[in-house]
Amino acid sequence: MAKGILVGDVARLDYVTLRFLDDPGVERSFLDDYYKKSINQMRIAIVLAIVITAAFGFRDAWISPEVKGSLWFVRYIIMCPCFLAVLLFSFLPYAKRFMQIAVSLGMLVCGLGIVAMIVLAPAPGNYLYYAGLLLIPMFPPTIRVRFIHSVVTSWAIIVVYEIAAFRFTDISLPLLINNNFFLITSAAIGMITSYMLELFARRNFIQQIQLEEEREKSERLLLNILPATIAERLKQKHETIADGFAEVTVLFADIAGFTGLAASRSPREVVDMLNEIFSEFDHLAEKHGVEKIKTIGDAYMAVAGLPVRTPDHAEAVVEFALDMQEAVTRRGMVGHGPISLRIGINSGPVVAGVIGMKKFIYDVWGDTVNTASRMESHGVAGGIQVTEETYRKLKHAYRLEERGTMNIKGKGDMRTYLLRGRLASA
Repeated sequence: MAKGILVGDVARLDYVTLRFLDDPGVERSFLDDYYKKSINQMRIAIVLAIVITAAFGFRDAWISPEVKGSLWFVRYIIMCPCFLAVLLFSFLPYAKRFMQIAVSLGMLVCGLGIVAMIVLAPAPGNYLYYAGLLLIPMFPPTIRVRFIHSVVTSWAIIVVYEIAAFRFTDISLPLLINNNFFLITSAAIGMITSYMLELFARRNFIQQIQLEEEREKSERLLLNILPATIAERLKQKHETIADGFAEVTVLFADIAGFTGLAASRSPREVVDMLNEIFSEFDHLAEKHGVEKIKTIGDAYMAVAGLPVRTPDHAEAVVEFALDMQEAVTRRGMVGHGPISLRIGINSGPVVAGVIGMKKFIYDVWGDTVNTASRMESHGVAGGIQVTEETYRKLKHAYRLEERGTMNIKGKGDMRTYLLRGRLASA
């Protein structure tokens, strides 16, 4: 394996062949990205090559009128059609995979065509075509030809020129050495430039991957803190987010007897237990379209009807509450001992918004919230207590038992109800 250098934490780069090691998927992704960024540049360059090649035909008639027919054959029957074929190929479905090879073959044909014209044209005019040959090895970087293709194409042209110079021309040794000096220097400049450009492109590609991964991590973290619609608003406009909602349903749930339960277990066991239970609550909240607001110790707060307004917010919260009870009952049966929830629910208007500058939170305020909290704290273990406002929204589909009038702290006398289940007719 060739020596490599670590590029970020994504992939290692072989600095000889300029290929990503270890993960073929990274290499394929880079080649796709490189193709997208270079294809238009390649097409423009190919069109210019056709125009320039054809235009230089006027020079043939001036420099070598006696063999202009042979030169025009090379120029108009071989070189220009070859470039045109590469241009048309760039629009085919296979171009993404083979475009670099096609462009390299086009440059090779162009270089060989110029070598042929050097051989065909009589001296001393044939040496004027040598200037065009010097441009071919320096052409790859301008059209984003990859380093490996630039090397192969450049050395193929150099080898063919050496053979043609020895076999088909009367070039003197000093002039041949001079020509090789310029030709190899041009090839070296082209290859080094191609290498540096591709190396920069690959490192830039890795940086883009890392930036995208960091952006996705930040996005996931933000969505774990805030509702998706609120997170999007916060990203688009740095302004205070505060909304009023005329009708929502608020739920508070608390693990009954949690203080005693926690005292008999290690801190790790307590945290693990809460994490298991609350994680399942999070899953159920997502299932029922309920927005988790926060947890406070062993209490869990959620709301339906915000940040997206929904008409069936009370039903969503009640279904969520029933599933919560079922979940803790099931978990109590598999090892945590008996666990029961005390749940309180209330419906009404609230104000919601984002508070804080660093550890910000999406929170909900209002008398509706306070009353829902009182329903939980004045409730019964294993029961779901609702206010009269919520009762009116649920009585057509759920079995609710009047608990009677209770004196609620900060509210006075209130009529409350205990949810016993779904009506069979509903």
